[in-house]
Amino acid sequence: MEGLQREIHEETALSAEVDRIVAANSWVNGEEQGRFAVHYRCYTSERIVELSEEHTDSAWVLPKETAHILREPQTAAVHAATTPTEPNSEVIDRSSLAHD
Repeated sequence: MEGLQREIHEETALSAEVDRIVAANSWVNGEEQGRFAVHYRCYTSERIVELSEEHTDSAWVLPKETAHILREPQTAAVHAATTPTEPNSEVIDRSSLAHD
């Protein structure tokens, strides 16, 4: 998880706590290149995002807003990260920390 934490910090300047994998998917893009994504539940109390030169935009959004801005696999990953997985388990409400 240290590599993921380091990558998050390099790309956003955020220090994040990595919890667990919530989803994984693969696809072929428009250039016929295979792609693979692993989605993790992460937390941070920081609010200021400083993007690396590889990115152009960021936003803090509520999980219910992701269907309007993300593709279905990413929206499903957000849902998995913010929905309890076991009876009587709870997900800490950190919806104000969600980002795309």
